[in-house]
Order: sequence, then C-alpha cells, then structure tokens
Amino acid sequence: MIESTIEVTRSDQLDDPEWDAFLESSPNGEYQQSSIWARVKAGEGWRVDRLMLREAGTILSGFQLLWRESKFGRIGYVSRGPVIANPKASCNSLVHELKEAGCRLELRFLIVQPPEGCQGIESEILGDSAFLPNRLHKVITATWVTPLDGGIDNVVAGIGRRTRQYLASARRRGVSVEIGDRSDLGGFFDLMVKTCERQGVSPNPGDLASFEALWDSFSEDGRIRLGIATYEGRAISAALSLSFGGRLCIWKKGSDPDYLSLHSMEILYHDAMAWGCQRDDLICDYGSLQRATAETLIAGKPLTSAMKCTRDFFNMRFGGHALLLPKAQIYICNPLLRAIYRLTACTFSGSKLTRSRYEW
Repeated sequence: MIESTIEVTRSDQLDDPEWDAFLESSPNGEYQQSSIWARVKAGEGWRVDRLMLREAGTILSGFQLLWRESKFGRIGYVSRGPVIANPKASCNSLVHELKEAGCRLELRFLIVQPPEGCQGIESEILGDSAFLPNRLHKVITATWVTPLDGGIDNVVAGIGRRTRQYLASARRRGVSVEIGDRSDLGGFFDLMVKTCERQGVSPNPGDLASFEALWDSFSEDGRIRLGIATYEGRAISAALSLSFGGRLCIWKKGSDPDYLSLHSMEILYHDAMAWGCQRDDLICDYGSLQRATAETLIAGKPLTSAMKCTRDFFNMRFGGHALLLPKAQIYICNPLLRAIYRLTACTFSGSKLTRSRYEW
C-alpha cells in the first residue's frame, strides 16, 4: 500500500521533537497530535503509537495514536489526525496504516477525527466501509475562531461595541491582569470549579493533577499562559491558554460568581490574544462551538434565543467565524463486532457510553 520511495517509521516514545516540528510546519498540525500532548495524557494512562511516512528522511505525513485499556476493552484515539504536509503521502496509504495500527494494537475501537482542512483524508475515511460513524464518545465537531494575524489592534477593532465598553469599564474600576505560574494552578482550578457548578456541568479535567501535568509539558517552550484577573488584591477570574502551531487556544477559564459584573473575563481574553499575537499565532480557537449554532451561522440564518444564552455567544463577541470540524469515525478491527456495531449503533446514542467524554 506504500509507494516504494516512501519509508514508514513508528515510535512509541513520548518525546518526539522532530514530530512536533513537523506539526508546527503544517497548516493542519494541532496540539492534540503533538508529543507535548502525549506527555499530558500519559498521566491518565494513555500510551502512544506514532507513525510517520518519510521520503529521504523528511516527514511527509503521519499520525499520533493514543490508546489505553478501558472497561470496554482497549480503545484508541487519533485526535485531529492524520496530518499531511506533502501531497506525495497518499491519503489511501494513511488510512491503510490507521487500520493496520488498530489491528496491531488489538484495539476494540479506534476513533479517528481528521483535522479541519484535510478533506482528502476525511473523504478517504468516509469512503472506506470499515469506518463507521462514531456513536461511542462525544467529540467536538465545531469551533469558533478569531483571526490574530493582523495584530492585537486589529483584533480590538473587530470586537463588538458593547464588549469594548466592558473592557474599558473593567479597567476603570481597577481590574488588572497578573501572569500566574504553576503554584497558582490550585486557585485557578477552584475558580474553574465554581464556574462549572454555576453552569451545571462537571469540571474536565476533574483534578488539579491533570493541570499540573499540562503545565509541566507545555511550559518547557513557553506554550502556556495563566492570566489571573485581580480586583482589590483578590483573584476573581482566570484563563488558561495554550499556543501551538500558530494557533492560540483559550483552553479553560473560571470566575468567582460574586464578581461577574466587573467583566474581568473580557480583560483576560484580550490578554490571551495579545500574547498570541506576540507569539505570531494566526488564530484564536475557543475550543468548541455547538454544531447546530455553527451550521446556523454558516447558513446565514439568525441565532435562536437559546443559542444566544450559551457561553458560545460570549466568544462570538470577540469577532471571528464559525468553523465546522470533521465528524469522528470509528474503526473496529473485529469483523463480527463491526457488523454488530453497524446494526446497533443507532441505539448507542442513549447509552452510558456517550456520556463519557475525553478532553482532547
């Protein structure tokens, strides 16, 4: 299945600077495919299987597969991959290698979500009868992004008038931003938990140790920023942002509900995007958007009242556009289990399986 001039290399090592450099040079390379992220997920029991297609030693394409044991059997996930940086690496070859990896690792299920912009891989997967629609785990399939390539002044010019007023008001009332370090993660986590309680959801990740692992992995190259909004000497909100491959991600945030009227989160968003501009990031990715909201916006239709009452609408006030992501597909190596899944997948949508969600 692989062209004669193409070499296949594999690795199960957590650290892989060469792979990360390849991702950063590719327009479709995101942190979920990086060895930096693999180190974070290793603390949750995930192991790595990384495949690269090379020509004359140069990486053309590849994918990072994370896998672990679960009560449903051994499961694997390729999040925002495979990644292609050269047309010489055929999509057909990569799909073949995905299936081979699933069988070699004896995975019960392999969930694959290609990155946005890799239509060739997406089409090849959708056209392969061995891949079926994912009904096992919820996966984010839309997001909201704000362009950063024009600099922070250009970003501010695209912010809604009311949001600019909130920014000015917060500053006049004495809200300021401090930059936190690893020792401040506990306070950040407490603020995030308060926000989750207010929204009626569970914090994800659900423990401080996961954030410490994230910090230890991303801080090595200065790829993480913890902005803390303070008022009268008290931390009232915080935002944790990641930067990788020209993409800033405002990853998690939290606020003290007693101080929401100060609009400190607007200042934290501005701080994060200013940092992204300094790092020459091209876009700010808010991490998620309800797919129905994204489809409504892309179709040019007005948002419903319910859509305007979500956190998504807060992100939209900073300018940008909706982005649809490929839907995840599932590969099942065992033909019998695959046939059973094909017949019964429609019933999984109401099962406990879909209520478990991995944060990628």
